[in-house]
Amino acid sequence: MKKTEKEIVEKKKKKKYKRPLARSIFFLCLCFVLLTSVVMGVISFIILKKTNEEMIRFYIIVSIVTTALVVLCVSVMVIWIKKRVIIPLKKIEKAAKAFDEKANLKLSSDALILDMPELGSGDELESLSNTLSSMSYSMKTYVGELLLSATEEAEDDIEEAKKAELLGELAIKDPLTGIRNKTGYDREVKKTIWELENNIKSFGVALVDLNGLTGINEEYGNEKGDEAIIKLCHLVCVIFAHSPVFRIGGDEFAVILKGSDYDQSNELIARFESEIEKLSADESLKNWQRTSAAIGYALYDERRDLSYDDVFKRADKEMYKKKSKMNS
Repeated sequence: MKKTEKEIVEKKKKKKYKRPLARSIFFLCLCFVLLTSVVMGVISFIILKKTNEEMIRFYIIVSIVTTALVVLCVSVMVIWIKKRVIIPLKKIEKAAKAFDEKANLKLSSDALILDMPELGSGDELESLSNTLSSMSYSMKTYVGELLLSATEEAEDDIEEAKKAELLGELAIKDPLTGIRNKTGYDREVKKTIWELENNIKSFGVALVDLNGLTGINEEYGNEKGDEAIIKLCHLVCVIFAHSPVFRIGGDEFAVILKGSDYDQSNELIARFESEIEKLSADESLKNWQRTSAAIGYALYDERRDLSYDDVFKRADKEMYKKKSKMNS
């Protein structure tokens, strides 16, 4: 609703109505009573001067005339009521139905404007129409402010949620490799333990440890050491593409084997060891690029393992056995 419409609403609210319905009905009934009184007076006067035979004829005529007058008065009242009451009420009803159809399931406050007709009757019905129109404008303004406030609060909540989500992601993300860190690993372990308690037992643990990181850092610098870590991380993620990979230490990675990686664990471990062997033997690469790493893994076995930690310990033991063999 425009500003000019607001001014019109305010003007209608201050308007005084000069033809109230109650007064109109009172005058209509008064006219009917006066007319009836005059007719009855005339009839009484005539009766006093009539003989019996003339009296009968006169009664017949009076009955017809009286009936006609009653019918005429009733017709006038019906027409008046239709014009002053029924038609305005139908207009108000039509406007209310249009409002209901327009406002139904609409999120815009503009749909709350009730377009009331101009009755021009100058009575209570016109007052009711203008009051409803004014009320709808006030409702539109109020709801608009509520929607604006709710939208601003929702935007703030979304922004806070995004910040919280970003902080949550940063909290579990390793800044060097981009994969999940020890915190992310601990969360995944809790999930795996819950699955184990709910009879989902198809999982395994693989641990990978980079060889010679200390020597690389001392001889070539930490940047080269970081490069070696990133290269090993990439290799682990490529081979175990269907399982979550975590950096749980400076030079150590953990893989929780699931899905197809769990089913093909032996082949994937063999592939990893083959790739590591090729890299470490490639003399065209710089020393820090010739990645060497030991891997150990274990699959959950309900006959041997009572918990997730039992699987982890077996994988850790296997990894250190291979690491010792590689360093010997």
